[in-house]
Amino acid sequence: MLGRALPKLQDASNFGQRCRDVALNAMQQLAGLFDASQASSALWRGAELRGVVSRLGAMLSSLLAIDLVVRGNEHLRDAWDAFQRAVQLEGAAACGDAARFRALREMVISLDEGLMSGRLFLRALQQPYDVGSTATGDS
Repeated sequence: MLGRALPKLQDASNFGQRCRDVALNAMQQLAGLFDASQASSALWRGAELRGVVSRLGAMLSSLLAIDLVVRGNEHLRDAWDAFQRAVQLEGAAACGDAARFRALREMVISLDEGLMSGRLFLRALQQPYDVGSTATGDS
């Protein structure tokens, strides 16, 4: 049954990656707007960013909800562990093709390190944002 759910799990994993990319881009764009070395930064002083921050918060909340579902569902974790063992033991024979098995194994590893780790939220927060001011070196 978990094998049939792989496309949905991959979609959720892709969503997590996209959210990380959006958070990174938003922080870099905001840092660029407020960079003291930019002549146009004065135009943005006092700008209302409540909508941007609210939407970023909603996006991060959705990642936290996914993490809580993954961490809190013992059946999902048990099924995932059994599926990984099955892929390792019987995957090549079940796929019938070495290239298809490699692709399946890579997807399982990617899901295990991403979505199934239950750390989408933390990974989004702890990524290197590199948003320091180019003029002052401030972060």
